[in-house]
Amino acid sequence: MKKHLLLLFTYLLSFQLTQSQAPVVHLQTDVLVIGGTASGISAGIQSARLGVNTLVVEETPWLGGMLTSAGVPAFDGNNAMPAGLFGEFRQHLYDYYGGANAVSTGWVSNTLFEPHIGDSIFKSMARKEQLLTVKYNYQFISVIKNGTTITGAEFYEIYTGAKLLVKAKRVIDATELGDGLASAKVPYDLGMESNDITGEQVNLAGANDIIQDITYVGILKDYGSPQPLIARPINYDSTEFDGSNTSFYKDTSRKRPSVDAKKMLEYGKLPNNKYMLNWPIYGNDIYLNVVEKTPKQREALLEQAKQQTLRFVYFIQKDLGFNHLALANDEFPTKDKLALYPYHRESRRMHGMVRMLVQHISKPFDTQLTITIKKIVLHHNI
Repeated sequence: MKKHLLLLFTYLLSFQLTQSQAPVVHLQTDVLVIGGTASGISAGIQSARLGVNTLVVEETPWLGGMLTSAGVPAFDGNNAMPAGLFGEFRQHLYDYYGGANAVSTGWVSNTLFEPHIGDSIFKSMARKEQLLTVKYNYQFISVIKNGTTITGAEFYEIYTGAKLLVKAKRVIDATELGDGLASAKVPYDLGMESNDITGEQVNLAGANDIIQDITYVGILKDYGSPQPLIARPINYDSTEFDGSNTSFYKDTSRKRPSVDAKKMLEYGKLPNNKYMLNWPIYGNDIYLNVVEKTPKQREALLEQAKQQTLRFVYFIQKDLGFNHLALANDEFPTKDKLALYPYHRESRRMHGMVRMLVQHISKPFDTQLTITIKKIVLHHNI
């Protein structure tokens, strides 16, 4: 027993010394982008093209955020207006797969693709920019401030613990949940806003802290022959997914679904016979209000989301009979083969000079870019 305690003490002491001796790297750039998400890498590429030194710091080994790392490779954008980097990225998809029809595989979007291909395209686009540098596997810690001015940010390397301190003239928060602006104590909203604030007439009379469901996405692959079932998840009960499709509809107190099992899977069908699992109707969507939690609290909660997706996979394989489908072994570089992180549908919303509202889209020529936030009127002249 004493020997084991001594070994444990030696290990902990060695770990602490390693952490304390971890190197600190200092960098300086014109523009720092926190997060290589879809918006982050787009901002980074455009910034470099405008002639300024730009650094993107990303926590995963991938680029593309929601479209790749979170496993939702389906554009919600206007398919008839392929402008800017969206159009450029989509053209790369066309070139790779063989045209528009080759990526119009599911009914959730006109453009669907394999997540790892999206990552490779973003990386290829980034490498072409001489003024753009991307650092991977660095976790954001906090912004660096001088008074009320944000002058940079601090990160640590996930595998070594090495610190990275970046000073920058401009800092862009492109994290999935707005962690940068929260660290900077920039005012923001989170949850459902009142109509009294936005004038949108789509929300409630009063605000609340309810945010949209999240999904831990998995990508299924058709292997062409029966595959071993995944291990039966803990607390598995097929009735959890009753009503997800008409092929498994027993509890008539639940709303009758409008699609059968095959149609449900084709919702997110990707090229090369793969299927995105991001199903909202008694599927793997889950409500977890994780935004304001600490990283450790988020990790514990998100394990619930992972388990729900694994139960959904088991349901599809066993109870729906799609035994030729299994989690893709050539997508995410994760042990469980699920996405690198969850699909967050909602984030913190900064109190900026301008906020786009429903009426800016529904009545673009009749609506001024003016919004009242907490009784403060902010104007922006076009």
